Amino acid sequence: MFPSAVFSYDLNEKNNVELNFSRRITRPSYNQLNPFKFYLDPTTYKAGNPDLDPQTTMNYEFTYSLQNKYFATLGYSKTSDNITDVLKPTVENGNIVVVQTNDNLSSASYLGLYLIAPVKVDKMVGYEQQRQFLLRKLHRKYC
Repeated sequence: MFPSAVFSYDLNEKNNVELNFSRRITRPSYNQLNPFKFYLDPTTYKAGNPDLDPQTTMNYEFTYSLQNKYFATLGYSKTSDNITDVLKPTVENGNIVVVQTNDNLSSASYLGLYLIAPVKVDKMVGYEQQRQFLLRKLHRKYC
């Protein structure tokens, strides 16, 4: 089951808080699964991994908004069987060859702070300023 839920509460006319929760699945693409070799040069080729598992992600976010203009979001996500790109050196016909492929990590965790604020240049021109701070932790299945 892959539920999503959003809880929103207006503290007053100008302040709002929101709590988001979701669980998602991401299945490997055709290219990530396709085991046929695509040579990039004599010592490097790209190949898919037919043994890839889908990855599942749990997301949690807390958002505070002021006047529906300024936003601060604290988010955490944990992905199981995270699909990632890897380079694997291997020996074929006595030569060392590098294989670009995909593999599942045990898990990946992300903690992030996202800040958004409008910036007005003059009466007619403005833009949105965004900042993102992330901390990422990856776990391998094997050494």
